[in-house]
Amino acid sequence: MLMMTRKRGSRVFIGDDLVLTVEGFDAHSARLTVTTRDGLPRISSRVPMESAVTIGDVRIVPKCGGFGQLRIGFDAPRHIQILRDDAKRRTAP
Repeated sequence: MLMMTRKRGSRVFIGDDLVLTVEGFDAHSARLTVTTRDGLPRISSRVPMESAVTIGDVRIVPKCGGFGQLRIGFDAPRHIQILRDDAKRRTAP
């Protein structure tokens, strides 16, 4: 499982066509939005901490973080690339 720590408003790119945005979180749940690269909404929901959301082959698990950050676990096949928004900007042509 890949673990990332993200702040509110941060994005994570999943594969070639999905974008996960951390909308907010508290001690009990996280509000996550998944959109396509075109901006079309796929999922927008409040997910309890330590519970999994599955989108296609990718499993997303929000975990408690600290200092205003949320830890997120990603389970995905090797061929699906998962990038932070800042890493995506560095790899863009």
